[in-house]
Amino acid sequence: MLTVSVGSSSPIIYCLVYVPPNSSEEYQLELFNYLYSLDSATDSLILFGDFNFGDINWDSLCGLTHASAEFCDIIFDLNLSQLICEPTHIAGNTLDLVLTNIHDHIFNVNVHSVPPLPIPSDHYVITFDVQTPRHSEYKRATTSFNFTKGDYDSLCYFLSNFNFSPCFESNNIEHVWQYISGTIKAGINQFIPTTRVNHHSQPKWFNSSIRHKVNCVRTLRHKCNKHPSEHNKTKLENSETLLQAEIRGAKADYESTLICSSSDSNSKIFEP
Repeated sequence: MLTVSVGSSSPIIYCLVYVPPNSSEEYQLELFNYLYSLDSATDSLILFGDFNFGDINWDSLCGLTHASAEFCDIIFDLNLSQLICEPTHIAGNTLDLVLTNIHDHIFNVNVHSVPPLPIPSDHYVITFDVQTPRHSEYKRATTSFNFTKGDYDSLCYFLSNFNFSPCFESNNIEHVWQYISGTIKAGINQFIPTTRVNHHSQPKWFNSSIRHKVNCVRTLRHKCNKHPSEHNKTKLENSETLLQAEIRGAKADYESTLICSSSDSNSKIFEP
């Protein structure tokens, strides 16, 4: 195996793999564990090479041997797409693969039955182009209020001494709301400092477990679309239910953490 990481802020990991025919269980186990470790190292992964799993049915993602079946499970777990749809060997087998979780950024995948290079081989040459995701696709920097460093004594004084009498003189609820909200916003702008915040494409409660379940649901949906059996539909429904339950739990835990961390601070705004 040869693994190369390209990029600094949001790197793409390219992993060249060779699985010898009739490789030992120890070799396969080491390979599979390594592939799982790559998934935790990056959000952008491209695996390619000679895998020698010619018995895999790529339409149903099923293998006839124990090793190929385990490899199919890894593809499912890591939410990888297999991009080679034709034989890559002179015997008519698809042994050489391109697997990735960023298939939207891979173009011009070609299998050359006539090798473009004078290299003697019974395998065909595979070529593809990769469009590197721009840094802006992963995070954007904006300005946000830093409420943890607000001057709440001054803000409370500002609001308690503001003249809200126009609110009591108007019967227009919209006018009243605009007056009150405008006053609060004016106080925030005056007494709450701002800070530069990097917004990532994923919310803060989004953890590795949820990411894994999202990937599984996406793969199941794809599989169910191709093979809409009752078994696949039931498996998809159960996975979606588990995903939604975990998302609700993660959101609740994150909100509780925010409330506890805010209550533990000495901010005047939380005093009774």
